Amino acid sequence: MNYRQQPGGRLVGIVGGIRGFDDLPFSPRAQDLLATRGRRIARRRPASEVRELARRHNPGGSGETVVPEVVDRMAEFEQRFSGLWYSILREGENGMEYLLEEGTVYQTGFGPAFRGIMDGSWTTPLYILHDGRTLVRPGGQRPDRVIDSSVIQRIESHALLAAAGHWPHYRYILAVAPGAEPAVGTGTFPPAVPAATGPADRWWLDGDRAVLLRLFPWGFRRRTASGWTVTGLDRWTMWCFARTESGLAWAAARRADIPGDPVAESDWCVICARSTPETASCRPAADSP
Repeated sequence: MNYRQQPGGRLVGIVGGIRGFDDLPFSPRAQDLLATRGRRIARRRPASEVRELARRHNPGGSGETVVPEVVDRMAEFEQRFSGLWYSILREGENGMEYLLEEGTVYQTGFGPAFRGIMDGSWTTPLYILHDGRTLVRPGGQRPDRVIDSSVIQRIESHALLAAAGHWPHYRYILAVAPGAEPAVGTGTFPPAVPAATGPADRWWLDGDRAVLLRLFPWGFRRRTASGWTVTGLDRWTMWCFARTESGLAWAAARRADIPGDPVAESDWCVICARSTPETASCRPAADSP
């Protein structure tokens, strides 16, 4: 979901129940992802049915829901996105599922939210806040974290990965203080892609090169006498993609953009789903799209 500010400060969703996505500000790349890898796996319920579902799950006085504004967002999400499923990199992978299965409003540290997405890569549900951002709630010692600025930005990021993820690449892992931005020199990067960039993903792209900087995992929290404190480090992985083998020299040289040494980590590349040492390039299988 995406939102615009109206006079008087009221947030109004631009998701209005239209059946397709043509009126949303998706790039041609994102439209192609939805057209070629997406499908509907469930029917969309009418707004009245969503409101009744929310009323049953969140009973309030005089038949009203506890957080009516969030129920409005639920109804918008259902009409636009619910039932959508798509894969990103390969057939047979865990896909991204957008489905409003219940009408519960959850109280989180970022405000009220409802559960509407199953992230196949992380195999965990995501929650949608009233302002359209998505939230992951790992539980245990991991604190909640906002990962997308909107559903639209999320799909744009996936569309870029669907394209660049099949290019040869190098990867580097960085560790930073909890909540801090990774220190990476971007002067040699291609242009930034704001539409695909959110709290946990940063994208740069031109016709032959791309960079993805992704957060996962992040620091732990522990209870102290003064309250909860986040300890440990946030981990960011930087993938540097080149469309052709000849461009890998540029990708390999991006280590110089990271102050100090990258963090020694597992040889597993989650994009390729294979073991590749950080000092070597990943070359996706020739039969990949």
